[in-house]
Amino acid sequence: MSIEKLTVHQLYSAYRNRELKPVEVTEAYIQSYKENSHINAYIEHFTEEALKTAGSLTSANDDSSVLWGIPGAVKDNFAVKGKGQSCASKMLQNYIAPYDSSVVEQLNQENFINLGRLNLDEFAMGSTGRYSAYGPTENPLDAERVIGGSSGGSAAAVASYQSAFTIGSDTGGSSRLPASYAGVCGFKPTYGAISRYGLNALAPSFDVPGILAHTPEDIAMVYQHLRRQDTRDQIIRNVEFQWNHVQNDPTLKGTKIAFFDALLERADKDVIRIYEHIKMLLKEAGATLIPVKLDLEEYLIKTYYILTCSEASSTLSRFDGMRYGGDSSISPSDVETLVAQNRTQNMGHEVMRRILMGNYFVMSENYEKWYMRALHVRGQLVEKLNALSVNEGASMWLWPGFHEAALINAPERDNYTSDSVAVLANLYGGPAVAIPTGVGEHGLPVSVQIAGTVGNDQNVLQLANFIYKQENWRRLRY
Repeated sequence: MSIEKLTVHQLYSAYRNRELKPVEVTEAYIQSYKENSHINAYIEHFTEEALKTAGSLTSANDDSSVLWGIPGAVKDNFAVKGKGQSCASKMLQNYIAPYDSSVVEQLNQENFINLGRLNLDEFAMGSTGRYSAYGPTENPLDAERVIGGSSGGSAAAVASYQSAFTIGSDTGGSSRLPASYAGVCGFKPTYGAISRYGLNALAPSFDVPGILAHTPEDIAMVYQHLRRQDTRDQIIRNVEFQWNHVQNDPTLKGTKIAFFDALLERADKDVIRIYEHIKMLLKEAGATLIPVKLDLEEYLIKTYYILTCSEASSTLSRFDGMRYGGDSSISPSDVETLVAQNRTQNMGHEVMRRILMGNYFVMSENYEKWYMRALHVRGQLVEKLNALSVNEGASMWLWPGFHEAALINAPERDNYTSDSVAVLANLYGGPAVAIPTGVGEHGLPVSVQIAGTVGNDQNVLQLANFIYKQENWRRLRY
């Protein structure tokens, strides 16, 4: 197997056994980037810096981090000191980050090798990978299909072997949806488990950093080193986690796992077939499956968009051409015209649409009717999911990854409802991971999601790793 196709764990083992050196590993990923640049996964590739970092790492020892010498890349809404942080928007195309985000700080401390800034839907708004000022990201598995978003570059870089792992963000499935479409694994941790410092805010009560990699085990290795207390993020919480526990098969005999068939309402036959297959696999392993109906399913996507657009209309208000971003050469006679011209020239249609939606929902005459009702639905959802653990003893849940294989890359296709399964974890706040578990009739991956109660990240990834080892999508790709 060529170097760039090794997993994080395989690279870790190769370094410990003195079988590989960081420079040759980095060179392999750089070569893959050059061969696959048409995919447009990167906004900027740090070729020279990556080789310099790799050259400074001599040899691993027993005290070295599991991420020592591992090449990774970061979505371009995270700050990397001295580099651009454009969020794939013309509004920030000339902005240079003066500091490192907490995620990048942690990765640097573990001696990872940063390969570059990854493409995304502008300001992380979108679920197709098409809405970037730097052009769309291609799905490496099928150029006629969308990659998904908003972390499309993060998913494509892993799927096309341009990075061993990547960092994305997840506001409503933004890491899990593109991971599903690309046949890799995407993880959303418990809200507050990883510091958001240096991550450009979209909807602060939803936003979390995400991790994408080839296997749940790889995700666990990265996650181990991103959890830390950080006074710069007020919602940080301690989540107990040991990556090596994820390697062990869980004891499923007597374990209760809830499943949500109502989420399959619009799913195609391949998604249903593979979802039912995973249910059977879990039953045969000894798990007790509990059917659940929330009676809120029809409100999930509406609630998500009302709340996230409302929050985004506030967080993005700072990008007005005076304080942040924009074109300083615009000199209108009044402030209102300055803001209007800057946003019209430097923000894409999807961003403008969601800002306008958010402004509408929080107008005084609409606030109670839309925003407060959405908050109420979110509160009900949290109560119902918590009750599953307390009353039924089911602290882990099985969901489909999405309703169909990656959408045909056509502008008229609806890109809003594709989020509808994924948003559940963000509305609630617990962990969720999407893993490829089969192949549909078009030869494209079909995923399921394992989710769980707040703080249950280790068990969720452990169960996901168990399923992944039984239904190994990677075997089908080699």
